[in-house]
Amino acid sequence: MILNTVTHVMPSIATIPRPPIVRSAHFNSLWSSSLWFVGITATSLILQIGDIQRSTAEAANRPVVEQVELVRQLLESGKCPTCNLGGADLRNAHLIGADLRNANLEGANLTGANLEGADLTGATLKNANLTEVRLSNADLRYSDLTNANLQRSIAYNTDTRGATLVNLNLADAKIWNSGISVGGDEPIK
Repeated sequence: MILNTVTHVMPSIATIPRPPIVRSAHFNSLWSSSLWFVGITATSLILQIGDIQRSTAEAANRPVVEQVELVRQLLESGKCPTCNLGGADLRNAHLIGADLRNANLEGANLTGANLEGADLTGATLKNANLTEVRLSNADLRYSDLTNANLQRSIAYNTDTRGATLVNLNLADAKIWNSGISVGGDEPIK
């Protein structure tokens, strides 16, 4: 009988009412502030990532935009000394008498361009495509034409003193009185 009484007095754990979760006003304020801070931090991080992506894209496009401006300047004024036009597309450009002293034209495509009388002193024309280019009376002193393609080009009276003329493609080129030679022999006439 004693056992019966104890069982009757002790209710089951499932029937014991649980106390409500009590949070103080201070706790609720901290919790709310923490969520607000996390939201601001996440928003700030997203904005910073967006700024980094935007500035990276702008930086990547900057050289292209600058080169477009330099090409426009060259075509309008005929002057672009020391310009970086590496890899530029200058096909069929009318550049008679152009000032391109010390310009970087490495890998540029000048196919069909007219560079008669142009000043290319000290210019870098490594790997440039000069197919069918007219270089008569041009100044190429101290320029670097390593691996340049001069196929079907015309170069009469072109000054090449001090120029680097290594591994040129001169197939069907018309060169006379220009100091350019094949295999180190006498210049082509």
